[in-house]
Amino acid sequence: MALMMAGIGLRGLMERQMAKRKRTPIEYVVPATIGFFIAAIIKYPNRAFLSRARPDLKARGQDAPGHPLIGNLADRIRHRDNLPLFLHKVFQEQGDVISITMPIFGRIIVLNRPEFIDHILKTNFENYIKEDLVRWILTDIFGR
Repeated sequence: MALMMAGIGLRGLMERQMAKRKRTPIEYVVPATIGFFIAAIIKYPNRAFLSRARPDLKARGQDAPGHPLIGNLADRIRHRDNLPLFLHKVFQEQGDVISITMPIFGRIIVLNRPEFIDHILKTNFENYIKEDLVRWILTDIFGR
């Protein structure tokens, strides 16, 4: 609601400024872009752009802290040579279930306990959402 009110106010300001003198389109694009990024940073302060907030994971300390708009992408790039060591360190700090967000991929929940993995992939497979990529990877193991 606040973003909608800010947009209405910005529109009114732009109309008043347009009436005063002729401005180039770039004079409107730059402030609009800056406003968009500020609003996005406010909405996504510690997770990737367009990923949903998970207060349930945050309350249990299972939401890996990330950066605005890019989530945990910087950590993933920094540890690209030794991802298992990075995940081991995060599991030690936050427990056996962690949530990581990255642009394009969205939220990824990583498990470190065999009984959790067995429950999700075998016992209750249909009750958990798996993206197409995960389903494609698991097709060789579990079939369709």
